[in-house]
Amino acid sequence: MRRTGGRWIAVLALGAVAAGCGPAEPASPDRSLPPPPTATRQVAADPWHAVVAVEVGGSGLTRGLGMVLDEGGHVVTGLSADVAAGQPATVTVAGGATLDAEVVGVDSRTGVTVVRVSDPTGLVPATLGDSHLVAAGDEVVVATGPAGPAAEPLSGTVRDPSVLVGAVSMIEIDVAPRGGGVVATDDGAALGLIVSSATGGREAGFALPVTLVARVADQLIAGEPPSHPYLGLVLEPGPGGAVVRQVVAGGPAEQAGLRPGDVVTALDGRVVEDPGDLVAVVQSLDVGREVAVAFTRDGAEREARVTAVAAPD
Repeated sequence: MRRTGGRWIAVLALGAVAAGCGPAEPASPDRSLPPPPTATRQVAADPWHAVVAVEVGGSGLTRGLGMVLDEGGHVVTGLSADVAAGQPATVTVAGGATLDAEVVGVDSRTGVTVVRVSDPTGLVPATLGDSHLVAAGDEVVVATGPAGPAAEPLSGTVRDPSVLVGAVSMIEIDVAPRGGGVVATDDGAALGLIVSSATGGREAGFALPVTLVARVADQLIAGEPPSHPYLGLVLEPGPGGAVVRQVVAGGPAEQAGLRPGDVVTALDGRVVEDPGDLVAVVQSLDVGREVAVAFTRDGAEREARVTAVAAPD
């Protein structure tokens, strides 16, 4: 187990937290995943030029860092549920230029916000990495602003690739940039957006995984309300995996035959060591996908196939 401290329970009812997607292959689980289910992203000549600062409403109070997704001018950031589609925004890019933009949409459950720049000429899209391949101890860099002398990337280390923050699995790193940032590999592939931080005795930054960010952003760009996969489980950490504490009546997991006391060990062929691992896989997948869940019951290995549904409001 990577986590220490008190006991906690994950209620997998939200899309970003809903346990219920991803075919499992218990015979040889691994952490590989296909690319995010999004359009092909352009590779940035200078990855840090894809990092931008976003401000909504002109008040200076709703601001954050984000990254350019495509040449059409779509920028994704993690702001707040108070931001609404249609609000005016500005995007500050490398070199200091400020561009007019408008909010396309917001996912209230994750805070993922998409804005569109009116004139995207010259914008450099980010390269998206695979946040499912992140492991504890990995060295990362954090861009804390648009490329320039005042935005020198910070060095950091991944503490936990799938820590639960509320109902969302996030990447925890050991640096806490006050204004957020983009977590990336040393060659510039984005792994996540920092949306919160903690300071004091234990500095930490918490980033939404880019696989989740990309999936939600694509739905918002398409004009669709973001949907989040749901299995209908209440989980807690335990020896050997994520222990099923409760099965939601009528939910997909109950229909598939899962019971309290079962220990989920793999999902979609990925090892599950605790609830955060399970959530991290689930929240990046699509509603409607049939998945295989490997688990043990009374010491015997079993497998169930479950079809994820959209999380209830």
